[in-house]
Amino acid sequence: MSRPRFRLLLTGLPAIVLAAAAQALTPPTTAVEPLLATAQPGDGQVLSATVATPTPAPPTLAPTPDPTPAPTAPPAPRAAARTPVPAPPPPPAPPRNHLASADGRLDTGVGVYSDCGGTTALSHAYAAIDTCVGGRTYFVGHNPGVFTPLLSETIGSVITWWDSSGAAHPLRIVARRDWARADGVPPMVSGAVVAQFQTCLVSDGSEDLILDAVPA
Repeated sequence: MSRPRFRLLLTGLPAIVLAAAAQALTPPTTAVEPLLATAQPGDGQVLSATVATPTPAPPTLAPTPDPTPAPTAPPAPRAAARTPVPAPPPPPAPPRNHLASADGRLDTGVGVYSDCGGTTALSHAYAAIDTCVGGRTYFVGHNPGVFTPLLSETIGSVITWWDSSGAAHPLRIVARRDWARADGVPPMVSGAVVAQFQTCLVSDGSEDLILDAVPA
């Protein structure tokens, strides 16, 4: 009969006291999660107890190093610009219709004299080939004038004649003699002679210098 009395006494206690008593009678437990004690409906009061679980600190992240760029090959050296070598100038055109001695004393142009009667005056500006004399190339010229250098030429001297096409004909002197013009055209000293040179030895033209020449 004592139990019902205890029950009556409990029902007359306030709710907060009942909760405390219930907690005292309940075996202790290890709290892992937050505990929430809720009063009975109608009590109008809530007690709660929260056990804070420490939040782990976020891991410290080491800074990511910048990627090391891959080594690049050095640029290939540029080839030095080559300066174009200018082409050599073309050789000068050979002279035409010209006479020149190896010693440089004789240097004159050559024309043509074709008056077989001898009435036309011979030019003083250049020598000439007398076409009235056949069998050889017969050169005539004035002294004093373009043929004055012939007085210094001796046997063995070389005189070159460039014809109208520019072809060179080196000629070597093989004979030197005085010749009276009254005796007519001088004969060649040998069949090898291919050219003769005539110039005046005296002012009246009565006596000439004759040079015979063969191919050099």
